[in-house]
Amino acid sequence: MRSALTMPLMKAAGEQAAQQLEDNIGRLCDGQIFDFASEVAEKVPIGITCSLLGIPASDVPWLLSCSKRALSSKTASTDWIDALEARNEILIYLGDLARSRRQDPGQDVVSAIARATIDGERLPLDDVALNCYSLILGGDESSRVSSISAVQVFEGRPDIWEQVRTGVVDLDSTVEEILRWATPAQHFARTATESFSLYGQEIAEGDIVTLWNISANYDEAQFDCPREFRPTRFPNRHVSLGVGPHFCLGAWLGRAELKAFLIALTTHVVSMEIVGEVLPIYSTFLRGAASLPVRFNRANRPGRVS
Repeated sequence: MRSALTMPLMKAAGEQAAQQLEDNIGRLCDGQIFDFASEVAEKVPIGITCSLLGIPASDVPWLLSCSKRALSSKTASTDWIDALEARNEILIYLGDLARSRRQDPGQDVVSAIARATIDGERLPLDDVALNCYSLILGGDESSRVSSISAVQVFEGRPDIWEQVRTGVVDLDSTVEEILRWATPAQHFARTATESFSLYGQEIAEGDIVTLWNISANYDEAQFDCPREFRPTRFPNRHVSLGVGPHFCLGAWLGRAELKAFLIALTTHVVSMEIVGEVLPIYSTFLRGAASLPVRFNRANRPGRVS
């Protein structure tokens, strides 16, 4: 799958995201109240990911709805059957798409995965669907939830926002701190391939072991004052995008999307305010806000110093 996500493809996707974010944020800076989650954060990442996969734009809203149902709930009472049905609907859709692209390939990532070979054999279509589903999940939640969390922290800390807006703070460093601070995916599970001891706890071969990203990213042994948002933090060895062989394949694109979001925000927005109830994401997996009503006040000129 790594060979399917080529750098030219991701760079083109990053440029597309930058233009969409510029357009979306630019039109929402005239003092109107809007939901940042639904008007900006939900639209760009899933749209860019689906574009890479060659998924028709008309299917994107449905896929976003299914993705949200699969990972979270609108209420504190989670319906696990509905979540399971949503996952199955996505997989059935992607399985049909993989079958179609194997027979009639295009220049998209689904076609590349569907026609790729490992040791001379093509992947089963179920595996193609699962790999594409993983790309949709990763491409949606990381940028979506992180950008929402960024607006929340900037609104609550106008001093930090002013430093970011005027170029006192480096945008790349800010992106890394947003990823650490937000930690969109709270945990991942892995299966132990052999028995071993971990800090006195015996792990047997076949046991499911959970890595709590949120705990690692707020580890006092790794981060000074981890519960403070510090865009100048260095080093910033967060695990929001994984590490080692499980490092996120779309990490470059995710960072590019967040940087493009910051560029658009610093260009157009001098200040921001939350003007309504912030609704949480009800999920044991995702962490953040599902709805964020805000008002952006337009800058008279670009705020960053070149």
